Amino acid sequence: MKSNTKTTNYIIDASKPNFNIPPTIYCISPSLQDCKNSFIYGEVHPPDIVSCIQDNFLLSSFLDIGCGRGELLFYMYQKFPDILLDGIEIDPDRTNVAICEATFQEYNDRIHISSGDFRSIYLGNFDFIYCCNTVFTKNDNNDLYKKLLKEFTGICILFEYNKLLRPYLVSSDTVRTSWSNCVPIFLFQI
Repeated sequence: MKSNTKTTNYIIDASKPNFNIPPTIYCISPSLQDCKNSFIYGEVHPPDIVSCIQDNFLLSSFLDIGCGRGELLFYMYQKFPDILLDGIEIDPDRTNVAICEATFQEYNDRIHISSGDFRSIYLGNFDFIYCCNTVFTKNDNNDLYKKLLKEFTGICILFEYNKLLRPYLVSSDTVRTSWSNCVPIFLFQI
């Protein structure tokens, strides 16, 4: 008897965004896979972020808050040969996947990935910060904004902001993500 079940192959290609990717492909910890109120496993299209940065800013250090499996960091490693790249990810399973991939690709000379919350890292060590903060609660975002203003001097890209950061807004753009083909981002000079 033939099965009516359709088999789907999920192939992730950094050259184009892939929509509706299940949490298991993103290596989400089982305890986080039931998070229905969040795009916790969303990914940005790395070339879109790089195009926002490439011609506009001189970088020496970059932090990706919520780096997931490290795809943006790995893409940036190829495009920016002189900068140090850091990522922090709250999900230990995705952190482990990113660390293994960085080791396998021999990117460990300029990429450092750690497991933890953004509150646990000093933001003043970086001159550029990227954070897809759409996954944050309102309290998380408020904590992030206050921490940026207290510790950070440089450029940051956020997906959301409030009145605390409005005076520092430089420009906005749109990027492709795994959940939409046109998502606004905001660049700040703090």
